[in-house]
Amino acid sequence: MRRLVILLMVGLLSGAAFGQTAINGYYKTFAGTAADTLTASVTKAYTLDMGYTGSWQGKVYDYTIQLFSDYVSGTSTFTVKLYESVDGTNWTATALDSLSKVHASDFNYVKTMSSRTARYIKVSAIATSATQKSSLYGYISVGKHY
Repeated sequence: MRRLVILLMVGLLSGAAFGQTAINGYYKTFAGTAADTLTASVTKAYTLDMGYTGSWQGKVYDYTIQLFSDYVSGTSTFTVKLYESVDGTNWTATALDSLSKVHASDFNYVKTMSSRTARYIKVSAIATSATQKSSLYGYISVGKHY
């Protein structure tokens, strides 16, 4: 019984840590629910906190972010933009990366950023067509920069 309690506690603590950050070398999802449907000139923005609740100063990491659009109907017309912020409030004035999509098919946005120090990342999918529908799925992998 004692071993079971210890095993449960370790499992809960590791789950709590994963919920707070994208742990080194692992994938974390940030989109993929029913609410993540891109339709009718809507913007879907995802803000990711890459740090633990402690101090972030001095941490350097690499990440690969992927946003997959599963085409449903219409002509998918949207732009994916990537931003970073040190404090989660003040974002880069210009997107670090921007990619537009205009056609009736699935779409996969993949971007790798190296030697980053900003704690927060924002990925925005900005739809520009009112006659589209697609489901979004997002993943990020983070690793310590060496």
